[in-house]
Amino acid sequence: MKKLVSQCILECISLDRELGLKMLAAFRDVWLAISERNSDKEAQTMDEYLRYRSDNGGML
Repeated sequence: MKKLVSQCILECISLDRELGLKMLAAFRDVWLAISERNSDKEAQTMDEYLRYRSDNGGML
């Protein structure tokens, strides 16, 4: 998933550099917010684990 998103953002940058760089910054900010949320907590139940994975599954 990360590779696909990277390819899409690179294509956007090649089409419109300014807008593509804004998209990259937004993606980076969102990715960091998702990947760092609850990253220090270990899931205690399967439901907690699945909720965490559904939030960041495509981002890691």
